[in-house]
Amino acid sequence: MSDGGRKSGRTKPARVDWMEQERRELEQRLRAISEQKTTPRDRAGAALQVAIEHFDFLGVSQDLFYTLVEIQIAFDEGARGLLQPLFQPDEKPGRPRRPWALVQQQGYAALAMEALVRAGESREQAAKKVARVLKQVGYTFPSKSKADRRTVAEMRDEVRRILAAKAGKSELYDHYDFDQLWLEQEMSGGKDPAELAKEILGWLSAIRL
Repeated sequence: MSDGGRKSGRTKPARVDWMEQERRELEQRLRAISEQKTTPRDRAGAALQVAIEHFDFLGVSQDLFYTLVEIQIAFDEGARGLLQPLFQPDEKPGRPRRPWALVQQQGYAALAMEALVRAGESREQAAKKVARVLKQVGYTFPSKSKADRRTVAEMRDEVRRILAAKAGKSELYDHYDFDQLWLEQEMSGGKDPAELAKEILGWLSAIRL
């Protein structure tokens, strides 16, 4: 019988999609940066270099992403003890603003607690879980706080007050509203709030001041 109608026993190697391969390599490099670099500036500078190399690999004209190079130069000048105008803060009236990384930490902490409560955990249990992650990333709890979990619960209460006051009452409204909208959409799509809380705690663990 002829072998003409049979498929060869040898299989051709699967073609690796170059975009998928590039994505995996990017993730590996960014994960290594997150694990190996110890300061926020070092992590940001290294991630910026990866982004610049990626755009260059894609063939994007350098003049279109030169802004990233300018940020990189500003980081380098900071390491030399020089403050670039790019990083010079604007003068703002009123109370001092919280650093944005701190705002993100507190926002994610509140969001994670919200998801845990919706998953059926008590307010106290949810706050304790979030507080443990905050401790791991070196969050500084107020010295006068009676319990770290209370501080976390107060973060959630603050976010809820800001959202209840509607837009225009706080510069943080849009930030917290976006997070809350994301949680609502994920849950309405059938996502388990406990799994969502785990994901949010992962985001929280990546933020270090």
